[in-house]
Amino acid sequence: MLKVTKEKMVQMLQNNLVEVNFVKLNGEKRKMIATLQENYLLPTKGTGRAEPQTCVRVVDTEINEWRSIPLDRIESYEIL
Repeated sequence: MLKVTKEKMVQMLQNNLVEVNFVKLNGEKRKMIATLQENYLLPTKGTGRAEPQTCVRVVDTEINEWRSIPLDRIESYEIL
């Protein structure tokens, strides 16, 4: 797994579309085109829960929904 800080990943996502390959908590491998660019952001429902430091919430541009990426399970990423 790659070592990437939350701050670095958020900065990349705020400025780019990023293809992220990671392992989900259930062990399944997942590829996601993710971003935090303003023009892609979706309304939030406000769960009241703070985002864990071990994950980053992103917009999955392929399904147009919010998703979480566990930072310690990222295998690779590429700025598109």
